Amino acid sequence: MDDRGWTGKKILTITVYAGSQKLVDMTDRMLEQLHWSLALGMGSYALEVVAVRNGAVAEIRHPVTHSMAIPENIGFGKAVNAAINEYLDNTHSGVLILNNDLEFPDANWLRALTDEIEPGARYVLSPTTDHTATPEAVALAPKDKDPIRVRQVSAFAWYVPTEMIEAIKPRFGFELFDPEFFAYGEDDYTAAILRKIYGGTPFKVVPRSWVKHLKNQTGAEFHLHGGMKKNVDLLKAKLRANKLK
Repeated sequence: MDDRGWTGKKILTITVYAGSQKLVDMTDRMLEQLHWSLALGMGSYALEVVAVRNGAVAEIRHPVTHSMAIPENIGFGKAVNAAINEYLDNTHSGVLILNNDLEFPDANWLRALTDEIEPGARYVLSPTTDHTATPEAVALAPKDKDPIRVRQVSAFAWYVPTEMIEAIKPRFGFELFDPEFFAYGEDDYTAAILRKIYGGTPFKVVPRSWVKHLKNQTGAEFHLHGGMKKNVDLLKAKLRANKLK
């Protein structure tokens, strides 16, 4: 038990993979590096890892706690929601969403991130990385600095407390990401929802935790990108309809 009185619950960790053998292999490498991060220890926490095969051409090889197979690619957010719906329960302190295009050169990133978990806290934790849209989350290496509260961070590596997930579904009808977004835009919309519920800075960037982001490997294969007009239009319409900003 940590001296701050942590609960010792598990963290439901979800990664989604789709597409070619190249992307499956990338997912395996990410999971293997995650294994070495776990070897450094996580205090009172343990990871329960779910790998969601979202229409990918093959299964991953690296062992995980749960393998979930979806016959065709249903989109990132919808696949994450399916895993949350299937596996999240009251033994989990929260959900860790990991892109499959991450690398962990600094194996201490996971311990540094989970060191910032506080019982009852209402914010999403994120490491820093080399490629992301939020300036406060951009770094080339871990830094010995205190966490920073921000409006939003892209969902390359979110730790979301269970209580925050439970607050979304009764009001919006989905677990974490709006399933109408196939890829890109879903994290922007969820961030707006969290700002509405929890105030202007519901994200906490942890500079001591750093990961490398290969950035948009899956999107490039499927010819998807964040600035696609249909995504931008959908996001604007959703924000207007629900009076979010």
